[in-house]
Amino acid sequence: MKFMLGSLMILLISMLTAPALTALLATRDKEVQAVAEPLVDTLLEGFNQGNYAQYSRDFDDTLREAIPEKKFQQVRADILKKLGKFKEKNIWVF
Repeated sequence: MKFMLGSLMILLISMLTAPALTALLATRDKEVQAVAEPLVDTLLEGFNQGNYAQYSRDFDDTLREAIPEKKFQQVRADILKKLGKFKEKNIWVF
């Protein structure tokens, strides 16, 4: 009986807080998107133009060391050969 009452209370609390949590997560998604989207746009535009300075503008030192300009140009050439230039992006929100 205690288990059933406890489970019922948890279910009730979950049902009452779910809308607030959903609104909070949706707000958080929009905040993250507002920060990330300009960074992604800059990176993709730099990729399309073959402009390493623009592509890596927002990299930290570790990422810049992991993807030096020579590697960027090699990978870019392979991607362009197989897939072509970037055309569009889709944002998926879960």
